[in-house]
Amino acid sequence: WKLSDSQLAQHLSNQNTFGIKGTAHSTRWLDIDIDHAEGNFDDPRLRKITDFLYQNLVSYDGRPRYLVQYRPQSGNFSILLRADGSRPAAHHHQLSQLCQHLGLEIGAGQIELFPDPQRGRRLPFGDQLVFEESGFNELTAVTLKKDQIQKLAQLEPIRIDQLKKLIPLRLPQPPKTDRQSKNNH
Repeated sequence: WKLSDSQLAQHLSNQNTFGIKGTAHSTRWLDIDIDHAEGNFDDPRLRKITDFLYQNLVSYDGRPRYLVQYRPQSGNFSILLRADGSRPAAHHHQLSQLCQHLGLEIGAGQIELFPDPQRGRRLPFGDQLVFEESGFNELTAVTLKKDQIQKLAQLEPIRIDQLKKLIPLRLPQPPKTDRQSKNNH
């Protein structure tokens, strides 16, 4: 499903808000949505994720890796990333692992990851304010919608398994009982 030029113009000028619902295979952008942040740019969830991405996702050519969006009406933040298009579902899974590794709760009203086959998501660049990747030491707003779209297009896509290599997440295996050991022999 695609927006017409007229619908896209309505969305970008804040006259109408459109969303998308689909599988994780239908998009090349990923969204980490941080709910109930109350407009707090020092929200620990936002800081943990952006600090990790800023320090660990090293760009080979200096291009930014993510954008931060803030929606004044709700006080919520989003972190937008681009996937390389090969397997966005795998990126989605790796973002889940990243949040778990950082000790962050994923779920409605906490941190939500999009695209989500069960839920729709507001398209970016409507009524949100966009900030460039900066590690949040300096917030640099991108004001014009056309510039925001250009910034997203210029993001260096995250390659498949790139996040996986950064996440030292090893789930502990339960100890084997005597019965399991005997069965294995």
